[in-house]
Amino acid sequence: MTMSRQLLFKWLETLSKLGSPGNNSLEDAEKLLSSLKEEGFECLGPSGSSHEGSDVELEIQNSIQASVIKLLSNADDVTKSDIRIAYGCYVIAVLHEIHKVLSKVSSFVDVESHKESVGKTGNNPLPSPDLISVQQTKIVEDAFRLVIYTLVLGCLSQEASQYIKVMVARKKFVVGPNLVTVTPSCRHSLLASLMKIILNFFENTSLATPLRGSLFPETLSVMLELCFAPGKVKDHPEDTTYFREQLEKILSAMDANQTLQHLLLLKGIAKNGGWLQKVCGSFIVRRYMMQPNGVAAVIGAGLIICDGQDWKRCEAVAALISHAKYPNIDEFYSAVGPQISALMMEPSLKPETLRVVMLVVSELARRSATLTTLHVTNALLQPLMDTTNHDKTSQMINSNLTLCVSRIHKLFVEIGIPIPSLMGLLQPVIDPLVAVAAFPTSHLRSLAQQCITRFLSQQSPLEAIRILLHVCRVNLLPEIPTVNPHILLCLDDEGGVRLDVAESVCQQKVLENDEHLAKVVVKILEELQNPEIVRAFYESLVSYIDFSVLNRKETSSTLLVTDCDVRVEQFEAVRRIYICCSLLSNLADNGKLTDDLFQNLSAAVPIVVSLLKTCCQKCEDEALDKTRLSFMLHVVMMVSCYVSEQILRKRMSSEDWKGLKLLLPSLVEIKNTVTDEAVLMFVEQLRNTVITHGAITHTSNKSDQAATIKDPHSSNQTSSKSAHGKGSNPVNMVKTGSESLHKRSSYSEAMEDVVSPILPTRGHGLLILSKLIEERDDETLLHKEQLLALFQHSLKEEDSYIYLMAVQGLAVLCDAFPEKVIDILTREFAVGNRTPEDRAKLAEALVRASRRLGPILPHHKSHFINCLLSGVRDTEPIVRASSLSSLGDVCKILRFSLGSVLFEVFGVLQSIIDTDKAVEVRRAAVLVVTLILQGLGRDSFSVLKDLIRDLYRSLRLVHARDPDDVVRLHTQLAIEEIDNITKEFLLPKLSLTKRIYVADIPPGDF
Repeated sequence: MTMSRQLLFKWLETLSKLGSPGNNSLEDAEKLLSSLKEEGFECLGPSGSSHEGSDVELEIQNSIQASVIKLLSNADDVTKSDIRIAYGCYVIAVLHEIHKVLSKVSSFVDVESHKESVGKTGNNPLPSPDLISVQQTKIVEDAFRLVIYTLVLGCLSQEASQYIKVMVARKKFVVGPNLVTVTPSCRHSLLASLMKIILNFFENTSLATPLRGSLFPETLSVMLELCFAPGKVKDHPEDTTYFREQLEKILSAMDANQTLQHLLLLKGIAKNGGWLQKVCGSFIVRRYMMQPNGVAAVIGAGLIICDGQDWKRCEAVAALISHAKYPNIDEFYSAVGPQISALMMEPSLKPETLRVVMLVVSELARRSATLTTLHVTNALLQPLMDTTNHDKTSQMINSNLTLCVSRIHKLFVEIGIPIPSLMGLLQPVIDPLVAVAAFPTSHLRSLAQQCITRFLSQQSPLEAIRILLHVCRVNLLPEIPTVNPHILLCLDDEGGVRLDVAESVCQQKVLENDEHLAKVVVKILEELQNPEIVRAFYESLVSYIDFSVLNRKETSSTLLVTDCDVRVEQFEAVRRIYICCSLLSNLADNGKLTDDLFQNLSAAVPIVVSLLKTCCQKCEDEALDKTRLSFMLHVVMMVSCYVSEQILRKRMSSEDWKGLKLLLPSLVEIKNTVTDEAVLMFVEQLRNTVITHGAITHTSNKSDQAATIKDPHSSNQTSSKSAHGKGSNPVNMVKTGSESLHKRSSYSEAMEDVVSPILPTRGHGLLILSKLIEERDDETLLHKEQLLALFQHSLKEEDSYIYLMAVQGLAVLCDAFPEKVIDILTREFAVGNRTPEDRAKLAEALVRASRRLGPILPHHKSHFINCLLSGVRDTEPIVRASSLSSLGDVCKILRFSLGSVLFEVFGVLQSIIDTDKAVEVRRAAVLVVTLILQGLGRDSFSVLKDLIRDLYRSLRLVHARDPDDVVRLHTQLAIEEIDNITKEFLLPKLSLTKRIYVADIPPGDF
């Protein structure tokens, strides 16, 4: 049996050489057959010949001959005339004989003796008797390829043979001048006979390895031809039934991912609209996609084919899933939708897989937005929708909000062209998205903001404004749910967002959130890049501002209104005013949106007039009135800066000046109703600019100001008549009159620089105002409240120079308004969105402010220390180092007033010195120790007590181990400071003075 096996593989090796380089002609086929005759394979000769040999060999030869004759009986004479047909039949006959030999060997094995041999040879069992070697496996693979690329290929239809032809070209398999062709009348019978023999090889693991591996797509193409080709199904129903059963067995035994890859390949190569494409698509959908985890398997197989890099092929995979043909579309969405939802919420999904999933969702939304919402996106949006539930707050805590927002951004922003039907799905969660975008310390802000911008860009301008007013809490819409007020957004460990529940709603926290909300809305308006929406939004906000809302006390004669109800109503009214003013102020501070507003000056001037008239409303509430004055200042400065910039760039036309003169009556009304000097000064500057077309902006003669403000129109007429009488123009007359004005004060010049459109000039004006305050200038100190508002307003500037000048101005105002300035500076340092360099400068300003506070610094020490300790945890080394340096200065000033906080400070310093990798931060930490010791002096022993011993040991350890020379130098200085304090404590200086008590009572131990 072994000799027969070796002989058969020797014959098969000779036959399988056909098609290789040097053996690719019909003559080569004849030569290979002749060589086998020489080796003793005489059965390849004429039928009926016999030769001497063993009985087994003769039996094998006769069996091969019989198989060849049987196969060739299915072909006509024309087909038989091709040597390649007979050659293929001989190859398949030898393979069939090898299969029979291996089957016999396997059946003759004694199972019991095989088990006994296991114990003798150790734990490793003996190999299977029908196992073939690697070299023999390669021979079998070449033989199968020869049969499929010649004999089988000639029997296939044009559509089923496409893949095999591609592989023939890729493998450069050539036998003869052209491909094998079988007469159509005998194709099915010959192909069916061949495949019935080949299917038997699947019973043997070794022989079926090539058919299940590299040649499986070719085998699958042949089986699909026999099972589903229209002619085969109609003309040969029995064969179709048999081969379908065999195909089911093969697919059940194959790996699903491998089968999917080959089905996708065949579907892609098949003719568009042909039967093979439809059959492959049906197999993919019914057998795999509609099953659990089927969508993931299809996506994985598709990405393997295109290597995850060809995005067009990725889009093709997504289109295959989303546009799959299925009779019942509801059933299709109900089966596929949950799988896609689960994939979208999978945290460890690969980027290329996630992209395909998102493309599938977008295509499903194109096909049916309603079913997509029901079966796909509801699960994706559920964490955000839970935040709008006002009943079940405890169930929201474990919602994965970070993953939800990132997936929504991937779906609605990164997939490319926005789909209106898909974008509409965001409306129920637009309010929670705005809340995430307004959260100041998370990386999800930009993602949520981009989602909102994309959503609003698909809406009409009117609808976009309605939604913006809703999210700002100015005008709530019933169709958009609001976020539960008891829900708090908190920062998670990875910089994302998690939910928490608050027992009560803090009004101060609500106002802080509104401030962040206003900034987000302004950024969204800027990204929308639609001047029409900007102007309409300005106009809409004006109608919701009523500064007289607290002047009237409404009561009801029919309903019982409690004091709590009145307070809540008043708070909501004031909150609406505050957020409108904050929005308008942020809009005014944004240069891009200001340009959008004034792009059409004729449409912008009426809006500004409405804003100025609103600012002239009578307000009896002191806090609200300050907001009104600050808002008025913002509006006037916005118009002044815009006009000054246009004059500087020489873009103002006569029509523009004519339109701006509509502001003059409102400016006169402000003059008559407002007493604030800073506001009046800016109003006067704007008025002079408009009257003189920018020739002059300031007059210091108060009698002239009063005369001109009372009747601006008559003033213009009188000036014009006089000018015409003298043969001059109005501008020249104003210039001549201005020469006789008194010299302006430093304060007035600085205030004029503050409204300049040139940034360095504005920064210089703030710097001069700060110096005037330090010099205790009388005129400047009279306007310190207005300057506080001005410096606070300048903190919103993006330019670092203006920002730092505003910080310096606030620092010098710290002794005048300690509560306000400390709160502004510490909050700006802790949560402000500035560059690390700006924050480092801000820390220095905090030190200057602490020095100006002097003896009242201990009262505010918690603000300074908490703020600087938060800076110590910053991610930027420069901020941490600056915070530590400033902390040391503040602790040095506080001295004994540090109290128990000192132990916490030393604990932080110890941790930084031991763990911080940044050298400059460790240097600053050791420097803080030195500064604290210098501040305490000889009292360090009484204040630090037991702490100073551990401190001394830590300093000695750092001095011995730290690799940085500067750190060791600072450590040496701290150690020397302790040494000096110890010497002074143990060896006090002798004093030769004697105190004589006359009126005072001497101490008890005197």
